Amino acid sequence: MKNNISKFLWSVAAILIVLTGFVAYSEHHKQTHFICQNEITFFNQHAKMVSDNGFQFDGTQGRYTATGSFSINGQPAQQVNNTFGFNFWLLDKKIIIMANEESHHSPSYKKIPLYIPDVVFHRDMAIVMNIIKINRSAYLLLRNDVPIFYCKKTS
Repeated sequence: MKNNISKFLWSVAAILIVLTGFVAYSEHHKQTHFICQNEITFFNQHAKMVSDNGFQFDGTQGRYTATGSFSINGQPAQQVNNTFGFNFWLLDKKIIIMANEESHHSPSYKKIPLYIPDVVFHRDMAIVMNIIKINRSAYLLLRNDVPIFYCKKTS
């Protein structure tokens, strides 16, 4: 009888270990495999840029895309687009994004007098942001405790 109880307890322990491992893997996979999008409007006294942006996170690599329009001092808007691949790491509640290829952007990006991080343009540049999951389908990215990017999960 003691032998059966011992086997039963070891079986329950093994099932709990496997279940815990599966839940941990599932949560990690959700944090590192998703696509999210947003729309950003940058403006100052002289310029305005409206952009649809997307981040695709797939394991330890990702892709950033942006399309939109840009205008200076009320001149006709120019189309802008940008795309680059990146590597990323999650550390606690921080995400480190480092471009792994040069940015492919339209020439009008060089005329944008706004504060766009170097990681958007140059290979091997990095940016560190806090990532906060707001709910099941949204993230907020902060840089130096300032919200810079709200991202709605699309898959």
